[in-house]
Amino acid sequence: MVFAPPKAVEKQQQQGKDPYAAKRGDSPKVAEWRQRMGTAEAQEKYKQRGKCEWSNAQCRNRGLYQFLVRGLEKVKSVVLWYVLVHNLFRWVALRAQQAKAVA
Repeated sequence: MVFAPPKAVEKQQQQGKDPYAAKRGDSPKVAEWRQRMGTAEAQEKYKQRGKCEWSNAQCRNRGLYQFLVRGLEKVKSVVLWYVLVHNLFRWVALRAQQAKAVA
């Protein structure tokens, strides 16, 4: 099941249009998807998706586009290093944020 919002939701809402209503030319599956994305449950699931996409984007920004090793064991090792680096950077950022809030 796909959880992705329709394009330009805010813009359509500003124009007074319902972005989750079926559009002319939509197949039945697309119309069903639009209706599903209008529910609170689907929007909550989509919000959760942003958490993992952010960490994946951070790995890309640090150069992990493809694995330069072969074999599951080696790939797991590379992923583990990226996870450790990600957690270390987050820990440092949160500590700095906390120290700023206390001061």
